[in-house]
Amino acid sequence: MTTPQGIDLLWFHANRLGFALERRRILALELADSARAPHITELLRLSSALDEPPAQHQRQLLLAHPEGALRVRVDEPISLYRVQAGELHPLPPLLAACSRLPWLRALAWKDAPVMVLDPWHDRG
Repeated sequence: MTTPQGIDLLWFHANRLGFALERRRILALELADSARAPHITELLRLSSALDEPPAQHQRQLLLAHPEGALRVRVDEPISLYRVQAGELHPLPPLLAACSRLPWLRALAWKDAPVMVLDPWHDRG
């Protein structure tokens, strides 16, 4: 739930980087029953140069998207956290201008920087 005091974010990792999606953009969280849905690394066009083995457990998110519901797979573990407004930081201008991550909207901190994504904001 999003409130004036903060927002709920679903946190996960991809290519050893921390990411989060706003809870209100997630319509469903399901077991990943197949590889039909693209993995978040594909949607974000992240390099697979790290040669990470595939995660043993994945979840499938059904996301609200301007073009209709979108299914995407993410690796476990995933967590839900409440973030206060003061803990969210807009992208620095240089990062905003140079970023190639299509959904990148903000930064937060959870033991390390976390990139907050919004599927309604496509830099594509």
